[in-house]
Amino acid sequence: MRITKIGTLVSTNWLKDCLSSSSADKLRVLDVSWARLQKPGVGYDKFYKKQHIPGSIYFDLNQCSTPTKHLPYDLPDTNCLSEYIGNLGISNKNYIIVYDQQNNSSAFRAWWMFKYLGHSDVSMLDGGMSKWIADNYEVTAKPTTYEKCNFEINLEPKRFRSFEEIAKNLETQTEKVVDCRPSQAFHGNPQDKLGHIPHSKNLPYSTLFKPDGTMKSKAELKDLFTASGVSLGKPLICTCQTGVTACGVAAAAEMLGKEEITVYLGSWHEWSQRADSKQII
Repeated sequence: MRITKIGTLVSTNWLKDCLSSSSADKLRVLDVSWARLQKPGVGYDKFYKKQHIPGSIYFDLNQCSTPTKHLPYDLPDTNCLSEYIGNLGISNKNYIIVYDQQNNSSAFRAWWMFKYLGHSDVSMLDGGMSKWIADNYEVTAKPTTYEKCNFEINLEPKRFRSFEEIAKNLETQTEKVVDCRPSQAFHGNPQDKLGHIPHSKNLPYSTLFKPDGTMKSKAELKDLFTASGVSLGKPLICTCQTGVTACGVAAAAEMLGKEEITVYLGSWHEWSQRADSKQII
């Protein structure tokens, strides 16, 4: 099986076939199940150590990142991260597939993070570990290791937006803001630290998926964007509570052919603390 240019998502069947093909050595499958705001290593014990897809390695999203008041999931130190990724046996020549054992949000964040690092050869397992298990594919508790190698980072900083850039966009309106928090939070009372950024539109993260946890079809996703009042004609800023599930909306937009996409790193967690009261509605 030859690994060529792959889309945003890969199916469980595709991954199973690829792992048993001659191209498997070019692939790196990452379990990115995230024990958020915990010390590095907690997620390994909580998820990967118990079970994972055979041949996958654990990638800890808590590595090389220090939470701050406004950015609980801040961007990692790139020198630290480059060494960490290389030590896992991941090189720039590898095609990366990410998945998680949760609700896909960790995998979307990891997928977007690798793009931010300049590694475009990355896709997400559609439906994650739950779909893999539902399809009766094998799982294991045996860890996989690879020889250390070099991983060079070539940052694409435009993948993320800062508070200042979002505030400026309120004036210019050059980019469309889509908020994927639940509608109750989006339409909530600002006095309860709820509400939304002016002019933003709401497309809840949960609506992106079918009952089995896989992404909806392109036609269905397009209808969701249209029904939410989100025009894909403008550059898109995706936001959520903490800059995680927003990456799922970014993936949906990419599936629809959108190229000018970015994620507000601090999202509502930061905006609700720093923005003027007139900028919270």
